Amino acid sequence: MNGFVLDASVALRWFLDHPMPPFANWVKQHLLKGARAVVPALWHLEMSNGLVVAQRRAILTAADVDQAVIDLEQFVAQAVDTESSVVSARQSLGTARALVRLRCKWNQAAIRLRQARSQATRFKIGKSARPLCPSRIFERGKAYEEPWGFLSR
Repeated sequence: MNGFVLDASVALRWFLDHPMPPFANWVKQHLLKGARAVVPALWHLEMSNGLVVAQRRAILTAADVDQAVIDLEQFVAQAVDTESSVVSARQSLGTARALVRLRCKWNQAAIRLRQARSQATRFKIGKSARPLCPSRIFERGKAYEEPWGFLSR
């Protein structure tokens, strides 16, 4: 086998699994002996995303991810043929990390907004406080579902 398509799930095993699975090890050794792999441009983004997810899940540290990107760049230069319109692993890693930070900020803002809304929309019915649910109609202490969501808009 001289050339083949290298899947990102196999290549990620080189960095994430200790010990490395036999098939992933065989593929890596085969490439190191001179075989060439072909990957689509999306492969680099898949690799970067996999490394960022591993860092977020505390499987790898930030230093491990940086070292993996260096190793990956060297390996790609040696044994991988890629489409010409490629974003490098280093560029896509920076983008992936920025998106993770943005998503964390977005989630924090959504949580604060939800907390503010729940505090501002409480009202008393009888003796108990109930949260206001815009898709329900309260009538004489009974809740009736409003199935089309007109009141929630």
